[in-house]
Amino acid sequence: MLNVGSRVVTPIQCAKRLSTSTAFRLGYEDYNKAREYNYDISSIVDGINYARGRSFAIWCKANKAPRATWRNGVAAKTVVDRIIQAIRSQYVI
Repeated sequence: MLNVGSRVVTPIQCAKRLSTSTAFRLGYEDYNKAREYNYDISSIVDGINYARGRSFAIWCKANKAPRATWRNGVAAKTVVDRIIQAIRSQYVI
């Protein structure tokens, strides 16, 4: 993956960053709780992370992965591993 500065970002780096994003977690939880898409996100970065969280939830459902869990804002190791799998399958980009 390339970021805006055209630097190569590994799936591990991307997964660790996404797993700590509150917008990513909110997108994931909103999809799982069948909430409407939240269009009122002010930051572009948070909007992208929110969309990635929703697509990760769709990927988890399609692959019958167990529900992701965060404790005190920290994602479980298995969540990070699943995010890496989703990135490598080019589902969450």
